[in-house]
Amino acid sequence: TITLGTPTDPTTCGGTDGTIPLTFTNVPDGAYTLSSTFGALPINVTAGAGTVTGLAQGVYDDITITVAGCTSIEDIDVTLTDPAIPEIFIVGSTDPATCGGTGTIDLTFNNVADGTYTIDHSSGTFPGVTVTAGAATVNAVAGTYTDLSITIANCTSIEDPDVTLTDPALPTITLGVPTDPTTCGGTDGTIPLTFTNVPDGAYTLGSTFGALPINVTAGAGTVSGLVQGVYDDITITISGCVSAEDIDVTLTDPAFPTINLGAPTAHKPFGGKECTIPFTF
Repeated sequence: TITLGTPTDPTTCGGTDGTIPLTFTNVPDGAYTLSSTFGALPINVTAGAGTVTGLAQGVYDDITITVAGCTSIEDIDVTLTDPAIPEIFIVGSTDPATCGGTGTIDLTFNNVADGTYTIDHSSGTFPGVTVTAGAATVNAVAGTYTDLSITIANCTSIEDPDVTLTDPALPTITLGVPTDPTTCGGTDGTIPLTFTNVPDGAYTLGSTFGALPINVTAGAGTVSGLVQGVYDDITITISGCVSAEDIDVTLTDPAFPTINLGAPTAHKPFGGKECTIPFTF
């Protein structure tokens, strides 16, 4: 006769450490091969007991033993099962508040115990993700993260959710018509600019000349009080996002007047004396 004990399932997906413990009567100690619908199962019987080991998940029905041509009639049935496959879901996300900053990805799980895990995605991993009560939040920079998965005990989730995080829109900057200083050494030059993705407010522009303060209203503003000079690579930065246009402006003082001497003349009309000095400009 053959009696089933308490089987143990494989501890990992694809694992081969499942067991089927059995007890026997009328079976001398020794090595035997059991029959089952899964196939032949080797076992060593000692003192009426033995365990079939090294088993993968599967259906092991109609387990029997044959001794001296006599076959047990109990037809033991056992099903071994791999651990439950973990499940992963994206339930929300927030974009980074600044260019180069981090946003968040909110995740929920099934069949995932509390602990620290690595979440895989198509272009890398999120290490050190702490799962508590079936939920976790991942911090991530802007990017597209596809096929998120979690692997536990060699069991990998199959949902493969995707998420895209996006930095704030880059500000843009467009040059109007600059005005040169009206006097030599003057400080009334201007650089008018228009913007997109720039809220109203006071800003400091970057340039090769130095910092340029500006007030933006309804997407426009003018840098004023400027001397002559080269104002290259004018940019604006908002929330860590830098405009890419690199505006270049050269302001110039009015042209210097020139004076050239002609040929002086001297003569004595009516006994007097008269001289002339001609100039051109």
